[in-house]
Amino acid sequence: MKRLLTIAFTTLVALLHFTPGIAQSGVVFSDLQVYYNFGDQAVFQATVGTVNGGEEFFLFIEQTGEDTVVRPAAQTSGGKIETILDLKQYPLRPFARISYYFRVKTPSGESIESEPAEFNYVDNRFRWDLLEDETFQVYWQGRDITFGQSILNAARAGLESAQRYINAPLPKPLKIYVYDNATDLQSALSLTQPNTWVAGHASPELNTILISIPSSPQQQLELERQIPHEIAHILQYSLVGVQYKQLPAWLLEGSASLAELYPNPDYPRAILEAVSEDAILPVDSLCVSFPRDASGAFLAYAQSESFVRYIYQNYGTTGLTALFEVYADGLGCDEGARSALGNNLNELEYRWQQSSLGINSGWLAIRNLSPYLLLFAILVATPLTAGWLKRK
Repeated sequence: MKRLLTIAFTTLVALLHFTPGIAQSGVVFSDLQVYYNFGDQAVFQATVGTVNGGEEFFLFIEQTGEDTVVRPAAQTSGGKIETILDLKQYPLRPFARISYYFRVKTPSGESIESEPAEFNYVDNRFRWDLLEDETFQVYWQGRDITFGQSILNAARAGLESAQRYINAPLPKPLKIYVYDNATDLQSALSLTQPNTWVAGHASPELNTILISIPSSPQQQLELERQIPHEIAHILQYSLVGVQYKQLPAWLLEGSASLAELYPNPDYPRAILEAVSEDAILPVDSLCVSFPRDASGAFLAYAQSESFVRYIYQNYGTTGLTALFEVYADGLGCDEGARSALGNNLNELEYRWQQSSLGINSGWLAIRNLSPYLLLFAILVATPLTAGWLKRK
């Protein structure tokens, strides 16, 4: 009995020592709060009891997909500590669920942590209206509820379309935020995203979509184009998980474009112009990323949609799923195509250009053989030139 009491007492002492916010020094954290202006600054506060002087306070901030940020906290009046975070220098992911806690280091070397607190880093420059069902939460600004219902309708139809090409479940609830214009969306993304010209963005790790739909006669068509596209990216992540980022860009964007209820009518025109100018981008150049400039990126999107459509028409959803899986396993761009579809990337590209772009097969053969013809010419010309020089 005495031994059991000793064990119980030892356990209780250990729990008191390691329980966040309470320690032998008597330091207790409470009333954690955060106030922020989106993209500008955030103020993190907590109330601290029993401070004897000499303590050091720190703030820890954690967000999905990012490194933990640690900043010092200063004591203020009323038994509070505070950290003012510059959100330009230390940006938070838009619409992420942010977790934070405080830690104190006492003069004796003891470290005590507060319980963690969380908040949603929503763009509070605007007031958001909400409409939801069991699958989607849609947010919009300034327009009436009929617009909100249009967003929800496009999301439902977009999910059905995207799942025809990407056989994966949708995590719920999916949050969709619709900005009134691209400028506001781009300003929200500018601190964490390099491409400031985008009109839509999916954050699969956050299960969140951001798009911009200006009020215009074309807004319904834009909803039916952008929302299915971004839902497709969420499904891609659902299918392959964290390997999502190592998949070829042409496959990610091509299959997402394929899901659009209202395909971009300018894609065929861009491809025709590129064919006439002999400016078609090689598919293997679209494996890692797309061109940074807007016009080059637009052609890359158009080609990827056409190329993936060709694959779908010839290999079906099974072929697309196989591509996702082998690339998620780490195979290279060319090896993955051969493993999943039985043809390497050059063979697929050759057949796509013939059947979908109408490029003459003889011209394609000459173009594809041109490096070898040049090498052959060099090999033949070298001894002939040497013989001629010798005769001279």
